[in-house]
Amino acid sequence: MKKKIALLLALGASLFALAQPAFAAEPVQLAAANVTYPSGVTEQMCDPSYWKDKALPGFDEILLNAEEIAAVNQAAIDGAGTQVFELHTVGRKSYNAAALRESLATIAVPTRELYIDGILIDNEAYFGAIRNDILATAFSEETRSGLYAVAVRRTDLRAYPISDVIGYSPADPDDEMENSALAMNEPFVVRQMCEHAGEVFYWGYSTNCTGWVNAQDMAICADEAEWDEAWQVELDGDDFLVVTEDKIVLEPSILVPYSSEVKLTIGTILKLVPDSEIPANIGERNGWNNHVVYLPTRDEDGRYVRRMALISQHNSVSIGFLPFTQENILKVAFSCLGNRYGWGGMLDSMDCTLYSRTIYRCFGFELPRNTTWQQLVPGTRIDISTLNDTEKQQFLSTLPAGALLYFPGHCMVYVGEENGVGYVISALGTASDSEGELDVLSIYSCVLNPLTVRRRNGLTWLRNLDGVVLVTQPWQMADCDIDVQSDGSVQISRNGVALSENVHYSKSVDGNTVTLTGLRNVTGSVCLPIPSPEEDPPYVPPVTPDPIAPQPAPDPVTFSDVLPDAYYADAVKWAVGQKLVTGMSKTIFAPDLVCTRAQIVTMLYRAAGSPAVEPASLFRDVIPGSYYADAVTWAVRAGITTGTGNGCFRPDQKCTRAEFVTFLMRFAGVKPTWTDSGYRDVPADAYYAGAVAWAADRRITSGIGEGRFAPMRVCTRAEAVVFLFRYLAG
Repeated sequence: MKKKIALLLALGASLFALAQPAFAAEPVQLAAANVTYPSGVTEQMCDPSYWKDKALPGFDEILLNAEEIAAVNQAAIDGAGTQVFELHTVGRKSYNAAALRESLATIAVPTRELYIDGILIDNEAYFGAIRNDILATAFSEETRSGLYAVAVRRTDLRAYPISDVIGYSPADPDDEMENSALAMNEPFVVRQMCEHAGEVFYWGYSTNCTGWVNAQDMAICADEAEWDEAWQVELDGDDFLVVTEDKIVLEPSILVPYSSEVKLTIGTILKLVPDSEIPANIGERNGWNNHVVYLPTRDEDGRYVRRMALISQHNSVSIGFLPFTQENILKVAFSCLGNRYGWGGMLDSMDCTLYSRTIYRCFGFELPRNTTWQQLVPGTRIDISTLNDTEKQQFLSTLPAGALLYFPGHCMVYVGEENGVGYVISALGTASDSEGELDVLSIYSCVLNPLTVRRRNGLTWLRNLDGVVLVTQPWQMADCDIDVQSDGSVQISRNGVALSENVHYSKSVDGNTVTLTGLRNVTGSVCLPIPSPEEDPPYVPPVTPDPIAPQPAPDPVTFSDVLPDAYYADAVKWAVGQKLVTGMSKTIFAPDLVCTRAQIVTMLYRAAGSPAVEPASLFRDVIPGSYYADAVTWAVRAGITTGTGNGCFRPDQKCTRAEFVTFLMRFAGVKPTWTDSGYRDVPADAYYAGAVAWAADRRITSGIGEGRFAPMRVCTRAEAVVFLFRYLAG
């Protein structure tokens, strides 16, 4: 029998005991340097060379070559929901500028209080002025091509065409309308413009985000060829340099004002001037002991002009991309130690994912923008949500320095292990020290800390970790299909291509357990047989609590990826207002991101009013204290699910449309007596047939067209909130 089986991470029967370091109760303070550290961090640890002996063997060996990095970049572009764009394709595609103008001008005015310079603003008047200016000044052609641009300085990528810093309170340190940031010479494709408050802004695409940029920070190239010449480089090329420290400030100059005291931030890529073209002097200076580069500038009309500039030799730069080694990752990461945190990239700073993305950019990677998107690059994510703390720490010890670790809303760069405790470096907002009372501090800096520090909920970072992105892993077991034959033999393939045993993995069989060992001793195992959801016994749903009565929903903060005319726009507004779901960030909802089983039961649990439940260990893969633990316990006791068999709930397994409508029907306490849904792809004897028939009858679903419901297709966030909206508010 052929089944697609979700693989579990197994780390062996003998797990080492997690050693607890003797941390001081108070942060260590060095009297001489007057530098404070989190408990468990010393001055010596803040030197990247300290971690050489703590890392995996081959600290200075290349992890991936240029060809392999290119493959990761292509996977990011091709991956569903990653929001990584191939800008040449975007630039060449014509579009309807008039329709885009109308879409960008359709702004849902936030209802929550907003402040500029500590002063409460009139939201309707403020956003109404933006809307009117977009309609009055934006491009209006029905057929138009994009403009090719590069940034002439580090600049913000924003949700609206504004320069105001907007906060949720008078003392909010974050610019809530910041989407991301562009480094100098980073490419951009312009598709719209707006004149607002005396400034001109462009809307368009960077490699991994959309938004508005100030036109004064951009130069428009004459054509695609000039644009390519400005920024495009080869992964194995040596005709450019990369800034590999936190920032470089060019030397002041009277005769060369375009480069005087210009700031180059980490990850900036600039073309080198060929030796044969270097003049005797650039302004008043000869080029001895300097790198000579082309600097992007703009003329008085905003057009791109390439000029020469000097970068002092002592600065940390790489000719070509840095070799991708553990040693180099840490050198780049530690160069930012102590720098301020900046939400989205505000104040020429970095938040956690811009920090991780920028570090990897120094090696030629193009990673997605935020924590969710970064974990969607095919073949790079490892799920560790089902592991306990000891298992997680043992697994981390198998990772190279520089692996990216995640819990919801935060990304960290793994550094290494000391005394059985993992250490990470990240740009972070708040945290509580490992010891003493739970005291949440406003850190707002790039910090090295042990995974024993705590979040606002009192749980350690280690406990909250749920994912790892390891770009050095060419394939992951979770992405594989396992074909279980009637004789018990197992064949493994990925994307239809059979994997060769002893080349990609090794296999052992013990009773009904097949254990697969992949790269770096990461082990996966499956127990046979595991019943599929279709084989679950029929449910007799008990009476469930009445769902929450629909209430008028306040307008959520505008999500830049939820267009007002999208079929799910009203549902998103309602679901966020009812607090059934939140955005992936303050400006991103990610409607096309797929939902897991844990996320779906959590939405239903919130819809039921989040009733109190007694903690229970009902499944071996549901971690006590996890965000979904109470929801799963409630769902079982309410008769909504019994799990997937073999003592598992599979919280991180993608939820299908069939599963969702089945959960929703059981949530409603309904047991239909008919199974003919009218959809040609829903067999009358399928476990979900009655649920689909009920959902169709209640007009919760109208299918996907051509008489199909697509029961086995994964359910997206947009579909999930639409189903809930139509049932609870319809």
